[in-house]
Amino acid sequence: MPVTARSKDDLLHQSFLAYKKDVSAQDDIHLFNRTYWPTDAIDWYTKDKFLFRLFNQACRTDDIDLLFSFRFFIHDLHHKLKETYCEQQLKRNQQQTIMVYRGTIMSKDEIQMLLAPTSEKKLIWFTTFVSTSLKKVAAEKFVCKSLTNDQVSVLEEIHIDNKTDMSSVPFVILSESDEEGENEVLLSIGSVFELESINETDEHIWEIKLHMVNYEDRIRSGLRTWLEEDIEEETSLITLSDFLLQRGDFNKSEKYHQILLKELPSNSVDLALIHNNLGYTYQKMNKFPDAMDHLNKSIDLYLKPNAYQHINRFNRKLASAYNNKGLVHSDLGEFRST
Repeated sequence: MPVTARSKDDLLHQSFLAYKKDVSAQDDIHLFNRTYWPTDAIDWYTKDKFLFRLFNQACRTDDIDLLFSFRFFIHDLHHKLKETYCEQQLKRNQQQTIMVYRGTIMSKDEIQMLLAPTSEKKLIWFTTFVSTSLKKVAAEKFVCKSLTNDQVSVLEEIHIDNKTDMSSVPFVILSESDEEGENEVLLSIGSVFELESINETDEHIWEIKLHMVNYEDRIRSGLRTWLEEDIEEETSLITLSDFLLQRGDFNKSEKYHQILLKELPSNSVDLALIHNNLGYTYQKMNKFPDAMDHLNKSIDLYLKPNAYQHINRFNRKLASAYNNKGLVHSDLGEFRST
């Protein structure tokens, strides 16, 4: 997504609101406003300042409105990670496995879910960008000892197959040559892992071994849908709106789609999909004239002469628009309409 004035202003507004009593954070926000470029996304995220803290707060709490304000930054950071990942892969040796570590905390309920028996491999999604280290001793420093009664200390050992293409969920080694530092490795949002093992040590630290996978056809649910899916497209917010539709939050779905209509350029290939989603939203809200208006616009855009260049992408979505139009006719009792 291009950095529009609206999308950047939304993030600045939310940031100043969150840190209205923190002068140091406000200085950082002003600096971000003056100097930020998409190529700086990794540097800004790893500074562990207002941007890092606020984004991870939004991810932890599933705060849709706050996440919405990060829309351009999520896009920039993911694409910078992908670009850097591809560059590093060209230079990286052919070692089969990269091992990274992460110290964190989890709830006891989460541990019990991982321990529960199942006939299939358990998958774990990271719904934020995750910092790990090539050094186990560095990760152990982040294993928290001061916990509530509902929390446990966790040390994750993550195996990454270097020969598997992870460009859709890239990872980047930020400080591979830093002998004294943490040798930080940043994993992209939406990364997926298979659970290999989970054990509690004598020191009451849970050691979890994970294997990073490129699991394109995995089942998605909830907020993860937005965080994992379609981030490669011009705007990942379309999938956020799909999530809102799935949980019946039609007012927010309408709100975000209308903002997208104003923000995206008139030649955006995503406009047809936005009109389709708006049509479906209005159909669910029983606003049938509005639904039909947007669905007709969607179909017209899909059928424009220049749409053939995106034919593989559009065929399925054109069928969806016709299907949604049929739902409106059905709701109106117009069974013979086309």
